[in-house]
Amino acid sequence: MGFMDKLKSKIGQAKDAVVPQQQQQQAQPEPEPQYQEQYHQQAAAPQQPQYTGPTFTTYDGDTLPMPPGWEGLSVEDWFFKLETLRDRLMHAEDENLQPMNDDDGNALDPEEIILKLEGFNSGGHYEKFRTWGVGTWARKLGADPTNLEFKMSGIAREKILANKATSMSGAGGALEPVEGITCEQWAHINAALANGGGAGFEGLLAKAGMDRPKWDRVNAEWLARMSTDTSMAIATVYGAAFSGGSGQGQFAKWADHAAKVGVGGDLSDEPIPFERYCEIEAAMGCASDRGEDVNGVLAQFGMNAVDWGALGAFWSKKMQQDAMGYHKLYTEYSARYKAQYSV
Repeated sequence: MGFMDKLKSKIGQAKDAVVPQQQQQQAQPEPEPQYQEQYHQQAAAPQQPQYTGPTFTTYDGDTLPMPPGWEGLSVEDWFFKLETLRDRLMHAEDENLQPMNDDDGNALDPEEIILKLEGFNSGGHYEKFRTWGVGTWARKLGADPTNLEFKMSGIAREKILANKATSMSGAGGALEPVEGITCEQWAHINAALANGGGAGFEGLLAKAGMDRPKWDRVNAEWLARMSTDTSMAIATVYGAAFSGGSGQGQFAKWADHAAKVGVGGDLSDEPIPFERYCEIEAAMGCASDRGEDVNGVLAQFGMNAVDWGALGAFWSKKMQQDAMGYHKLYTEYSARYKAQYSV
């Protein structure tokens, strides 16, 4: 029995229940034949309660319900809430959600269930709210919407990853030390090896209190954890320790500073000009296309892979502070230097 059949059956049962009362009253005239279909449709249609809560108006004039919990937030908290929801949607398959169906009885996807639980009617409702919210904050702060979203979302992502790393650091967590070796220590040793080794591999291991068999076990376990960590928390901790925290390479202090202050911090002290960064990247890309070793290209610029990783760690955060401005420069510089180094 379909949904409409069940609904009609319930209506029929309700009519049968009131027949004795109707027999005591004057008979009501039946609707005109031409109106019977409309009459039955109106009787069968469920009455939806009228929404009287707060609303927002989209760019195309639609007025939609405001999902709960978004009013009265600061710009930082608003974007943190938005990025947290985005993160949940990205990892929806990992959540233990109660099944839900739409109005037609079809099972909802995990992403749709999360949106429903957060007060959104649909994915379209969520997208229109996101666009409206970003635009509203941009007008209020006199900022470019794209720049504002990149910067504030970057700040929020840093906070989310930091929270995840903290929750994973306890006993049994994915960031629990492996045989006493933390993720940061593991990254420091790898950075020292990539930077030339210093006292040599055996010396690095001895300094960390390890021999070769223990290193092999520790290295394998951390690689396995990182490969299965969909949250990217381990990769983030490792990257910060490798690029800046290890103190390896000529640009380590800039990478370390960028990791500490984040997208929202003062990154005005640049390790190299942005144009130079784009030039090196273009030269490496052209060399790779020709099947050449990119480490040779880095050597021509007086640096190695550790130096390049540190530059990337710095500029990835710096570019989020002015996404539109750096995108324009990146497009211009990349085209210029790709033409130069492709010869």
